[in-house]
Amino acid sequence: MIFFVNERDPPPVEEQATVEVLSWRLFQAPAGALHLMTYRDGQTVRVTSPVSAVDLKRRTLATSSGRLYKLLASPEEDRMAVALLRANAIRVGLLGAIDVSDDAWTEFLGHVVARSLFRSSAGLQ
Repeated sequence: MIFFVNERDPPPVEEQATVEVLSWRLFQAPAGALHLMTYRDGQTVRVTSPVSAVDLKRRTLATSSGRLYKLLASPEEDRMAVALLRANAIRVGLLGAIDVSDDAWTEFLGHVVARSLFRSSAGLQ
């Protein structure tokens, strides 16, 4: 069983405009919006506001809050960390969301995909 405690908002965007991310998974909500789930410092799980722009070359995601997330590594693969990120997606109301991390990473690496995740999601790119 997974319990989440000490829930709080992230720092204001003015104090933390860019976040470098090592542990992450990307989820697509049933309505199509993309949300980045991050796991930081081995203790903090965060969900972003919807992704509003993507820079494939820089491997960055901008969110509707104005924060920029720089992906420094491939999607998280550790089973416990992935379980935490998926549980958090459900906890924050993304029930039915699809984990699209691997497809997203394929695009970030510059590989051609049959259906672009970022071009089809709310007009991103």
